[in-house]
Amino acid sequence: MLVTGASGYIGSHVVEELIAAGYKVRGTSRSKDKAAYLTDLMDKKFGKGNLEIVEVPDMIADDAYTDAVKGVSGIVHLASIVTFSADPEEVIPPTVKGTLNILEAASTEPKVRSVVYTSSSTAALSPVANEKIIVTKDTWNDAAVERVRTSVSPSAYGKSRV
Repeated sequence: MLVTGASGYIGSHVVEELIAAGYKVRGTSRSKDKAAYLTDLMDKKFGKGNLEIVEVPDMIADDAYTDAVKGVSGIVHLASIVTFSADPEEVIPPTVKGTLNILEAASTEPKVRSVVYTSSSTAALSPVANEKIIVTKDTWNDAAVERVRTSVSPSAYGKSRV
């Protein structure tokens, strides 16, 4: 299994769950140094050889994931441009490009049987204090998109995840 963004908070938990379920995991990180804590932790908990880290310093570079997908049967795509910039151009195009890159790379690896694309709760909604919100499969954070469109958003992250 390949987990993009493996050294991030959610990525590290996904890696741990996959190894606990018996999978060998390859994870991507911007640098091996950034993921060293995760490798050490997984080696101590499950033994050596269950986690391999592959550097992907720039997920928007052409062929960023070409080597990372070789031989994997499944992909969990967690990597994202994590910034709280208010400029949608700094957030949305790179997030889309990174996602397209992992999908293109997956399409070249015949062993890949599934790709799980993760997002964020901000794709569904922006919580409002003391307001009950029911989230369904049809819930989308149109408010985040509108805030970015009208330049009143402090962050374009929510729109990038929508």
